[in-house]
Amino acid sequence: MKSFTHGLAALLASLALAACGGGDSNDGGNNPPPATASVTGHVVDMDSDQAVANATVTAGSASTKTANDGSFTLTGVAPAERVTVKVEATQHGANVAVVKLATGSTADIRVRLLKLAAPQTFSAAASAVIGNAAGTAQVELPAASLVDAETGAPAAGTVSVSVTPVDPARDPERMPGGYTTLQNGSVRAIESFGAVKVDLRDADGKRLNLKPGSQATVRIPLSTRSPNPPASVPLWHFDEASARWVQEGTATLSGTGANQYYEGTVTHFSYWNADQVAETVDLEGCVVTADGKPAANVLVSTSGVDYSGRSSAITDATGHFVVQVRKDSTTSVWAATDKLVTAIHEVTMGSENGAMTECMVLETATTGSKLAPKVTSNPRAQTVAIGETVMFYATIDGTQPMTYVWLRNGVEIAGSDSSFLWLPEVTLADNGAVYSLKGTNAAGSVTTTTAKLTVSATPIPPTLAWAPRDATVNAGETAVFTVGVTGSAPFTYQWKRNGQAIAGAASPSHAFTTVEGDDGALFSVTVSNAGGTLTTDAAKLTVIPAQSPPVITTQPQGIVVNVGSSAVFAVEAKGSAPLAYQWQRNGTDIAGASANVLTLAAVTAADNGAQFQVVVKNAKGSVTSAAATLTVNQASDDQQAKLLALMTAWLPGMEAAGAPLQFADDGFKVLAVDAVCGGGTAGITLDGGAAPAPGTTLPTGNHTLAAQFNACRTESTSLYTGSSSLAYSFADLAHRVGSAQSTVTDFRVTADDMNGDEKTNRVQGNAKVELDGSLNGTTETTKLRYLPANGLTVTDVATQSVSTFTGGNALMHTVTQGVEPAVQTLLIREEYAQLAFSRGGVNYVVDGFFQLDFGTQPGSLSGSGTVTISGNGQVIGRVRGTDGGLVVEIVNGGLLGSLPPAKPQSAKAVARSLAKAATRGR
Repeated sequence: MKSFTHGLAALLASLALAACGGGDSNDGGNNPPPATASVTGHVVDMDSDQAVANATVTAGSASTKTANDGSFTLTGVAPAERVTVKVEATQHGANVAVVKLATGSTADIRVRLLKLAAPQTFSAAASAVIGNAAGTAQVELPAASLVDAETGAPAAGTVSVSVTPVDPARDPERMPGGYTTLQNGSVRAIESFGAVKVDLRDADGKRLNLKPGSQATVRIPLSTRSPNPPASVPLWHFDEASARWVQEGTATLSGTGANQYYEGTVTHFSYWNADQVAETVDLEGCVVTADGKPAANVLVSTSGVDYSGRSSAITDATGHFVVQVRKDSTTSVWAATDKLVTAIHEVTMGSENGAMTECMVLETATTGSKLAPKVTSNPRAQTVAIGETVMFYATIDGTQPMTYVWLRNGVEIAGSDSSFLWLPEVTLADNGAVYSLKGTNAAGSVTTTTAKLTVSATPIPPTLAWAPRDATVNAGETAVFTVGVTGSAPFTYQWKRNGQAIAGAASPSHAFTTVEGDDGALFSVTVSNAGGTLTTDAAKLTVIPAQSPPVITTQPQGIVVNVGSSAVFAVEAKGSAPLAYQWQRNGTDIAGASANVLTLAAVTAADNGAQFQVVVKNAKGSVTSAAATLTVNQASDDQQAKLLALMTAWLPGMEAAGAPLQFADDGFKVLAVDAVCGGGTAGITLDGGAAPAPGTTLPTGNHTLAAQFNACRTESTSLYTGSSSLAYSFADLAHRVGSAQSTVTDFRVTADDMNGDEKTNRVQGNAKVELDGSLNGTTETTKLRYLPANGLTVTDVATQSVSTFTGGNALMHTVTQGVEPAVQTLLIREEYAQLAFSRGGVNYVVDGFFQLDFGTQPGSLSGSGTVTISGNGQVIGRVRGTDGGLVVEIVNGGLLGSLPPAKPQSAKAVARSLAKAATRGR
């Protein structure tokens, strides 16, 4: 999703796109400052990738025009840490690139311009409603409300208006200004739910804006990769002086289906963005050349898979980088120069800092600096009732521009040119149809796996996707409670306060202005449709009185980081403004630490165990937060990675053992082959006979389900080849209770590791799998115990390293809540009972447990337990569960030397990948 730059200097800073705002470029007069740096580059159209000629490029007092091929050279630029380079062209929205310029240096950039929508006209003296046909991208203007943006003179005559959606979900780089803002002096990331560009001109082409005191209403089309867009969000405009987004106003989500939008009022025109501040964590990694040498000064870019946002960083002299991404999310990561690119890696982050498992490798691109398309999330199968509206969604990353088309049963659907597909009022004729998304760019094409649509003639009762959450606000602020459900539309909603129905509260969200008397009130909602009714648990509202001392609503959390990494602590508080913050280390004030976020750069071993707390004050009093512990992993990244690899050596075996259950859905109903394999083939037998018919429920009791796979690409994007047989005994399908004896024959599992790289393991042998669990509403508890038989082998195909298991077992225990795609992990527990295997002449034993409790509220992680890994009778290391995540301790690293080299990885990522593997293997 990243447009790559053309030279080393551009790798020193990420591109930030800016709004037109008001005002033309500054010609600087006759006495410009000394010319000590320059900027070169190209300007292209965002959608066609074609050169934009005669565009105006300015930086301070320097100005130039682009040539016919879109190229430019801008000299006389004053050096600075942040230099904004503004680009304007007719029929396009203005954008800004931000570069770092040292004396005598040259930055080379590539700026993409958003093509404006076709203008519409009206009289300046009249009111007007201008926008797209669906009414989702729209501006409503009062009569006689416009003035010349430069002079302030009232507008007269005919006015031309372009209202252009930005669509960050399709391509996050379409968003002007990047995704950052300043809060209390700290740079914060923001997550977008849509943006729009409003451009107004008079008959002479002069830019217009709202006159002082006037307001206009804007609608911003919903555009997000998040499954749960909020009911209301702040509005933001882009400030060219700081090259940051600035919050101004709020917007409310309205509309239905494909025609949802955020609506709010504005006092001037620019790019307007519906965003919320994102809680971020640090992702560490490294970039190397094809011969394994560190790659310095290389631009690393990220793009959210399940959220709309992007970020970037530059590698240091050792090829190392740290980039901020949204916590509890999945993001795509890649690196590029003007001639070299890496593959796109998919990384899942938890609630604290993490690291990639392997260095990204730069390789020569066959199409310049173009990244071939890669599927980062597949569409999911859905079951709905007749008459419902269905939405399929997938993400494909790669160099923009990217064209999309959806396929129904392999045939392209006309007009389906985005990553979303809306199917209104489905019928029984749609039952059984399969859908996939194809993405194409200059470097090639790729198609997702297929997702099957099941249409039922019986209404499906509501199922809770997410429930209302506790909220804390100041008196006079707006409290918002929301609910999400799946099932057959239409739904009816009735919100309740302390068990009593609230008149008129009949939508998926309930918002109101609070008073002190609302403190302690409980809010729940009853949702009904033709299939049934559900009532949520109550969420508690805490109201902080006006003129009250501060109250901490989110405590700082303990974290685990490696030596040399940064550590970030944050607090959220309510109370009478203004609030003042003072962070302390072991009870002593930290000079200059006076924001709600504390960042420690390059922690050392001496920081291990330090306690950090913050005192929050206002005119009415003060409060001190709980202390958060900083744990510093002191072992090398390579040692930590190797120890964690040993602890998880059994995972490919478990996935191979559970492979036949790919043919069973959550209700143990048999799936058709096309619902299992998005590519390749597979077949099953039951008790040695014919395959059960799709839609039938697997029988309880003692039976054998066998599967043969041939390059079958599953929904979780694993690739299976080989045979796996499960002799199972299921006594209770509803509660997921039973056991199975697995026989695996030359079974190859190719799956993304925690770095997003595909790894292939070959599994051979027998194992027993014990399954126990329950499903209570949308809360699912799963316990999987894996008992490999003596002699079972797992071979890393790339290195030919063989792990031969000799005894013991491993237990995976997970608790999740919600329905796809909004599933939240509440608990992960790993238990090892003398799990023994040999590799490279060393006899390893893994014993003990760790547990991570994530809770239902953000930032509520707690951990416990210790897993000990031994080799040839000596303790090699331990993995401990703590309130900051997993801590890796190396006791004797000598026995790790025989393992293949490993790269930095996040202990939390290991825990989450265990849960993901359990899902694939059950």
